[in-house]
Amino acid sequence: MRPQILKEDPKTQFDKVGIIMGERWRLLTTEQKKKYADLADVDKIRYEREMEIFLKVKEEKEAADKVKQERYDLEMQAKQERHDLEVQDFAAHAAGQQEMRFVQNSNQHLMPMPMPLPMTMQIAQIPPAHYTTFDPNISNMIYYDPNNPYQFS
Repeated sequence: MRPQILKEDPKTQFDKVGIIMGERWRLLTTEQKKKYADLADVDKIRYEREMEIFLKVKEEKEAADKVKQERYDLEMQAKQERHDLEVQDFAAHAAGQQEMRFVQNSNQHLMPMPMPLPMTMQIAQIPPAHYTTFDPNISNMIYYDPNNPYQFS
């Protein structure tokens, strides 16, 4: 309808097109309007069917996302609890066996060797790339990486 009005008078402004369309709609008879009402009813049924499918898929996705988030939260909580326990175990082990020290031997493997430790220990988190180096200047440091809790240097 809009292209037809613009064809009749190309200079018609946008807001005037809507007014002209409204006037023409009011001039239609009930029988002429019925055709458009039937098309609207068919389109409404299509819309409701598609909306029902959309909402069902959306609900299923939200439910799956919720389960996924809950599972992730539980995994993170368990990981944090394991980490906390490993830190406690490490501290208890270090406090109870002050004559034991993990150092790097010539075969590039970590193994326990007797070595006196100071009464107080510092725990520093370092990236795993630093495990292969041993610096005698920091002999009072015990390095602990939460990603590899049983490897100390």
